[in-house]
Amino acid sequence: MNSHGGARPGAGRKPGGKNRSTIERELRARQGLQQAMDGGLLPLDLMLCRMRGIPLPDGTMVTDDQLSAAIAAAPFIHARLGVAVVKAAVEIAPAEEQRRHEARQSLLHMLEGMAEPVPLLQGTPGE
Repeated sequence: MNSHGGARPGAGRKPGGKNRSTIERELRARQGLQQAMDGGLLPLDLMLCRMRGIPLPDGTMVTDDQLSAAIAAAPFIHARLGVAVVKAAVEIAPAEEQRRHEARQSLLHMLEGMAEPVPLLQGTPGE
């Protein structure tokens, strides 16, 4: 007799597979983003105009309501910038290295002159 039901190898949606509603939602989001980009000003444009104190292309200044709406919409339209790791080799000219070394030595010499040893207490408390 064959077993019915239960988990079977290879059954079900594959990892990373999308269902119909996810595909539709992503499509609507892409279309909405394209419409926003084709339609004129983006939230970042409004925020930059307000920050710089310059008028919009139509000559009006950004209102508080427009700014609030732009701030609320920005995360849905503009991607956050990721952290970039930069590896760079920096070569310092020998003259600059010598100047830095002399400055460090001068600073250390000045600090040594400022430091005075704190005298230790002699005896025990209560004497």
